[in-house]
Amino acid sequence: MLSERRLRWLGHVHRMEKGRIPKDLLYGKLEHGSSPRDRSHLWFRDSCKRDLQSAYIDIYSWWDLSSEGSTWRLVVKSGVPRAEEDRRMKRASKQQKRKASNSPPVSVFICDTCTKDCHSRIGL
Repeated sequence: MLSERRLRWLGHVHRMEKGRIPKDLLYGKLEHGSSPRDRSHLWFRDSCKRDLQSAYIDIYSWWDLSSEGSTWRLVVKSGVPRAEEDRRMKRASKQQKRKASNSPPVSVFICDTCTKDCHSRIGL
């Protein structure tokens, strides 16, 4: 839902006329200031670029699609569900791989009287 809203807002801002504050902020750069030392810059346009790529929208020609509002809505409505399905499939395959690699832990602590495994660190 967030990526759909972000992409729709991106198209809306792109269609704005020049001189509007949101459009200036989207395409502008900071003259002064910096981010904290160990923190990389994460701009709004970076997250939009990631959303465009995941929705199979070309990052070099998206502005042609967004110039017409109804076309942009259709592109976003069709691309975001495909991206979400890809995320679900990746998550499911990752989970299956993790479950397949998880073998039961081998216990060193086995009770002499009842032959139960003790998996705690402190032992029996």
